[in-house]
Amino acid sequence: MESNPAVSSNEGLRKRCLLLALLIAGAVFVVFSPVLSNGFVNWDDDVNFLNNSAWRGLGPENLKWMFTTFHLGHYIPLSWLSLGADYAVWGMNPFGYHLTSLLLHAANAVLFFFCLTFLLEAATAERDPAERQWAAFIGALFFALHPLRVESIAWVTARRDLVSGFFALSSAICYLRYVREGARAVYLAALALFACAVLGRESAAALPLVFLVLDVYPLRRITAGSWKRVLLEKLPFLAISAVAAFLAVLATRSIVCLPGLSETGFSSRLGLAAYSFAFYLWKTAVPLTFSHIYAIPAGFGIFSPAALASAALIAVLVAGAWRLRHIYPAVPAALSAYALFILPAGGVAATISLAYDRFSYLSCLGLAALFSGLWLTANKTWGRRQAALLFSALLLLAGARSFAQTFVWRDAASLWTNAIKHSGGHFRAQALAARGKVYLEQGQLDLASADFEHAISIKLIDGAVLGLAQAQMLSGRPDEAGKILDFMLQNRILPADALQMKGVLAFRGGDLKSATHYFDEALSLSPEDCRICNNRGLALEKSGDLAGASRDYSRAMALCPGHAQAAQGLSRVAATSSYIP
Repeated sequence: MESNPAVSSNEGLRKRCLLLALLIAGAVFVVFSPVLSNGFVNWDDDVNFLNNSAWRGLGPENLKWMFTTFHLGHYIPLSWLSLGADYAVWGMNPFGYHLTSLLLHAANAVLFFFCLTFLLEAATAERDPAERQWAAFIGALFFALHPLRVESIAWVTARRDLVSGFFALSSAICYLRYVREGARAVYLAALALFACAVLGRESAAALPLVFLVLDVYPLRRITAGSWKRVLLEKLPFLAISAVAAFLAVLATRSIVCLPGLSETGFSSRLGLAAYSFAFYLWKTAVPLTFSHIYAIPAGFGIFSPAALASAALIAVLVAGAWRLRHIYPAVPAALSAYALFILPAGGVAATISLAYDRFSYLSCLGLAALFSGLWLTANKTWGRRQAALLFSALLLLAGARSFAQTFVWRDAASLWTNAIKHSGGHFRAQALAARGKVYLEQGQLDLASADFEHAISIKLIDGAVLGLAQAQMLSGRPDEAGKILDFMLQNRILPADALQMKGVLAFRGGDLKSATHYFDEALSLSPEDCRICNNRGLALEKSGDLAGASRDYSRAMALCPGHAQAAQGLSRVAATSSYIP
């Protein structure tokens, strides 16, 4: 009996689809495998994970914290849940966290491949199905291997991008299946997965509007007789988006270190919005240099040259997309999706940087879809061989650049070294101070002092002055440290920290009375500082005031539960005295 050619063809497409999906996942692991040797960095990883124990595990108290916290200005319970699961398996071994991030990105790349196969089928139904599969493969690789993805994968704090992306892409696949099949269960699955996406990160809230863009092209669902139904089916999605936006505003307001509109000004926010729109387009097309933060120049606003140039580019792109809307409708569709995802992050939300590489994770999906379309055009115009050579070379270059960029995130020192390399002015001073702090914690005191001194020569940064005093003290130069601390007190630079360090110097010199006096003054300025409480307790213990020492150690434990030195102090007091706290 002869086999049915249609059945054989479909079986061949399914096998090729599976093979291409495996190749995409394999390429992700090859390119980004260096992240498995990376550690945590002192760029929010310390505040999120190293100095915060609330997320560690999946117990009732951990789950309560995950679903109620606005920690560092975000409401991301599902992202915290994934991190809590990592802790349950790996403890504090960073390898496990990076492995999970790598697996999530590989899954997202495969999910995007499936999304593209749906979209290309709708957009280019006349093209050979195998050709469409290869186009989807090319577009998925472009998304997966681009250097703009490195930050989201290599930085544990950016887990929220990957979790949100996983659920957003899963929701998109269900939505596309719903459009094709009309099954209510699939629609509800898309809705539930979208809710999970915004619980992973609030930036996915724009997805329903992107669905509307897809309804126009390539799905072509907006017609005179169907537009009301298409809009009505988005209402539940938009309701979830509204709740996510409300929670995002509450979360942002909960963190005081971010500038508000009254501080940055409308002109600055507008300039940032214009600049960020152009920034990710430029970095996608020319992926040469990257940093984890791009300093905002003093006085930056909509009339700054960079913002004006970006606004001009936006005007050109809008005009060009409008003219091409009938000939190449994919161009305005992709740019619209890009704008919808990037707008909330690009100047509208509070920010301390011109842009962040991680903000491209969802926004550049549309650009990757355009890359698929470019491959189809090149394949038709130049032939399959020439197109394959060109696009393979582009993908290899992108992958090689990403591979190199993963080493920037190897540790905190390499991260700040890269920032110093690509920055100037006051931000260079801040980056030098941050690297100096890393060297100080590692005990590389000469390197730390050099960075602190270099930073101070550019700009008088409080943290650099304090760090230099600490480096001098730990290097056995108490006189030099004392002079720096006196300078800090005279100029009201971190006075509580300066007094605390004066107390440490006096304690090391055996002057317990002066040490206690300095700790008293420091606590009058910063009464909630558990370090100062512990240090005064130590000075009182050495002075023989065991009751006072016990009170201070207990206070330190109350302020910082699990404070090891304070706990040890309490044990010593109990062991060497009949006094029971």
